[in-house]
Amino acid sequence: MPPLYGDPPTVSMPQLLRIARVVLGVTAACTVAGAVASVPVTAVFVLAGNGGLDYLGVFAVGATFGAVCGLLLGPAIAFGFLRGVPLGRLFAETAAGAGLGGAIAALSSDGRGTLLGAGIGLAAAVAHLFLRFRKTRTPSAPARDEAADA
Repeated sequence: MPPLYGDPPTVSMPQLLRIARVVLGVTAACTVAGAVASVPVTAVFVLAGNGGLDYLGVFAVGATFGAVCGLLLGPAIAFGFLRGVPLGRLFAETAAGAGLGGAIAALSSDGRGTLLGAGIGLAAAVAHLFLRFRKTRTPSAPARDEAADA
């Protein structure tokens, strides 16, 4: 028996592979951007430290935490809010926003608000990109001229 509303949509195997490549590529780039965004925050902690820190270990922990945050938040933001944004701007501005927000928060407090500051910086970058690259919708029918109807 045929389907009631026409043929079901089909997706060919090359199209599925292309979609998988894009999703995996964006996810990997978001992970790298998250790790890069942790560098300014980690540098603040290293410079503010008293010298008894294992610097390589601090940067490794910061980069790992940033990469995990980029892995979890990046694809949702990229595919959910910022579909029309060029990829270079997407990764550069969100990483810069999160890194600067976290670094400013790390400087202004004892370090407890750093994650909140990074989140605020990321949200500001996402809002900027969303408003900058949003598509304006045009009405499907022209507006009626009220004066012509009278």
